[in-house]
Amino acid sequence: MAEPTITDNTAEHRYEAHLDGELAGYLVYEQDGEVVDLPHTKVFSQYEGKGVAGALVRHGLDDIRARGGLRDSDALLSH
Repeated sequence: MAEPTITDNTAEHRYEAHLDGELAGYLVYEQDGEVVDLPHTKVFSQYEGKGVAGALVRHGLDDIRARGGLRDSDALLSH
């Protein structure tokens, strides 16, 4: 199974996953100062079960961490 290609669509404030050149799903992000919220993930039905949601979340968290916005796993456990 091919890994989705993840891009940051800054105009739409979302990470997008593509499989075979088609939009397979997205992860919305909202930033307020140093706080980044990930309120919604959407995977289109024909791509369910192909690892799209997991890839989106991993990429989103890695990107936020790289920008200094996620310091440790305690941030995930506090919600």
